[in-house]
Formats: sequence, structure tokens, C-alpha cells
Amino acid sequence: MRVRDLMSRPAVAVGPQTPLKQVAEILRSQQISAVPVVDSERRLLGILSEADLLELETVVDQRHQATPVHLPRTVPETAGEAMTLDVISVDADTDAGLAAQLMIERRLRHMPVVELGRLAGMLSRRDLIGMLARSDSEIEADVAALLEQELGRQRPAVKVRSGHLYVDISPASPQYWLVEVLATSVPGVLAVSPARVPDRQGRPAVI
Repeated sequence: MRVRDLMSRPAVAVGPQTPLKQVAEILRSQQISAVPVVDSERRLLGILSEADLLELETVVDQRHQATPVHLPRTVPETAGEAMTLDVISVDADTDAGLAAQLMIERRLRHMPVVELGRLAGMLSRRDLIGMLARSDSEIEADVAALLEQELGRQRPAVKVRSGHLYVDISPASPQYWLVEVLATSVPGVLAVSPARVPDRQGRPAVI
């Protein structure tokens, strides 16, 4: 599964000249926590989040400060002035599992998705959680298709129960390791085990 299969699109975006008050209203009305900043050709320039806006509010409103600090000479008024420039983005064709790993490692809540250099969508933690919610039949079909693509007629039979993949091959077989590597690249596969599969009543059965 690729990022393009999970991302939200079309991505809500703003231009660098968009007033911050308007950005705040977009975040509130669209129920999103961040918005990409793009140029006229939708090339990614930066990103602006709720945290960025709240930080600005803290700088301006000093009533909570025991000793007020000096205000900066200029306070950002537009998205371009307040946005974060160092944006971590991902290509639409990136494997969803790799994108999830990147978001976990960098502790990202959202990530812009680009395609041919232009903003194509947004990927959020909620989108990635959708991978775990995939049905067993969807996961099983994806694994079977991948194994057929890589192994042809030599592919073993597989069955999925609650995200756990059972494969009809001995763990001692050199092919087992390859199947395990391939299968765990499919979103929704939580574990891989050999042949015997528990039925819906928990009784052992064979694929």
C-alpha cells in the first residue's frame, strides 16, 4: 500500500500572504491541526500548525508573565511569516509502512505528500491508523497478490485472522524468511506464523 492510498485529498492549503486570522479559521472550520503553505503552482513552501499559532498568541498576550518580556519589533501577520520552513514531506508513491515509521521516529502528527514536486495531499496519524482497521480479507488479498508477483506459482497459501498471517510453509524452509519479509511490508499484517490456523471458534485448522 502506498501513501497515495491513505492520504487526504485534495489537501487544504494556503498561500504565503494568507492572514493568520484566516489560517486559524481554516484550521477550525476544516477540523485539521496543520495546513501546508504553497506558492501559486502548489509547490510546498512550509507548514503552519495550531502549535505555531498558539505560540504567537503566547508571545503577544503577556498577562500570564510575572515579568513581561519585550515584544518583538514585528509580529508575524501572514502564513509566510509564521510558517515552519523545515518541512518533512513524503512522496505519494512511498510505502505506507515506511511513512508510518518516519512519522513515529520524527513524532509527526501530519506530513505533506508531494507528487511531481507539488502538494498532492496530507497524511495524518488518523490516516495511518486506518491501516490497522483493514479487514482480514483485504490484507489476505494484498499478501497473496504480492507473493504471486514475487514468487509466481511457487507462492504458499496464506490466511489472515485478526491481522495475524498464517502461511502454509515450514519455518525451516529458506522461502519462509522471504515470505515473512514480503508479508510484513503489507499494511495491517501484525505477525506471521506457519501453517496451522485457528478457526473462528479457536479450534486448530489447516489452511
